[in-house]
Amino acid sequence: MDAKAFFNLTAQMRDAQKNYFKTPSQAYRQKQEYLELSKRLEAELDKEIKRVREVLAREAFKRNNPTLPGFEEELLNRLPQ
Repeated sequence: MDAKAFFNLTAQMRDAQKNYFKTPSQAYRQKQEYLELSKRLEAELDKEIKRVREVLAREAFKRNNPTLPGFEEELLNRLPQ
């Protein structure tokens, strides 16, 4: 996911959250739909954040351990997920 897609997903999540909180309790079904949408979008964001953190950890490991040819992949696979 690129930065623009991440921004758009974040904006969608925030819009759904705002709609949830401004929807009156009497509109229970609509309020629940906004809540479910918010949670789904938040889960997508969390997944992308986790992916990027893993990429950054691997890049940092490679940068900090440049003299480990042959063992690099094995050690990278041992990094916490």
